[in-house]
Amino acid sequence: MKISRHQVIAFAAVGKKKSFSAAAKHLGIGQSAVTQHIAALEQAIGSKLFVRSRSGAELTAMGRDLYAVADKIRVLEELFLERAYQYGSLDVGHLSVCVSTPRPAIAIVSAYQRAYPGVKVDLVTSPWMEAINKVRNREVDLAIVITPERTDGLFSVEIERRPFVALVPVQHPFAKRKSIRLAELTQEAFIMLTETSYTRYAVNKKMKASGLVPQVVFTISSYEMVFEAVANNLGVSIALDGAITRFNEVATVPIEEFTELHAYTVVCAEDNANLRLIQGFLELAKEQAK
Repeated sequence: MKISRHQVIAFAAVGKKKSFSAAAKHLGIGQSAVTQHIAALEQAIGSKLFVRSRSGAELTAMGRDLYAVADKIRVLEELFLERAYQYGSLDVGHLSVCVSTPRPAIAIVSAYQRAYPGVKVDLVTSPWMEAINKVRNREVDLAIVITPERTDGLFSVEIERRPFVALVPVQHPFAKRKSIRLAELTQEAFIMLTETSYTRYAVNKKMKASGLVPQVVFTISSYEMVFEAVANNLGVSIALDGAITRFNEVATVPIEEFTELHAYTVVCAEDNANLRLIQGFLELAKEQAK
């Protein structure tokens, strides 16, 4: 049985949206048409591509294998149509963005929405490693993260560079210091982000090199919760400078061992970088970098 372009595009849409109804809405066709396209594709292949449940549609093992290729076909088709019709402005569209810290991500997203109010932006948060994997797996269009170690298959635009600093309660004696040593921080109750965060990766690497082990460790899943924990005297921590600025109860202190600057970047799949929706976002990120 011949596989049609419509079946492949419907498959890519359901794989991205994880929902038959959402895919149909995105494609501008009826849900029954999407269901028929997927059924015909599964029949041609001889295997199920999705497991359907009340929560949505999850790709099977074979579905995951085929999805990356199908999504590339979708991207190429969108790129062809955009160039063919020579769209002069981004009046409509949909963009999914994953961020690992509020700053500088939110400022860029806000600028993008002001520039292109007709484009719907879905904003999700994930730790560093998970955010990069979401881009690689084509679960999101873009991510704003610290520069990934592996850049194969990714296109990136650097926004800014920042150092790591200590986070301490404003009433703590450390808050009055001009700088602090890592060994001093590890003598306090120490708050760490989860293993998949870049902060945890960088701090673990530095502590291992210095032969240090924190005495008491609390593991917390987000920067906001870390700042909240420090503000409430649960302990001290380390974060990228300027990641959050709205906690007056938390002081930041330079750390003598953390002299390096770490680069925030916007990353996307290489073959997505020429899509106009994404180009507009990347151009705004470059403006932010200036």
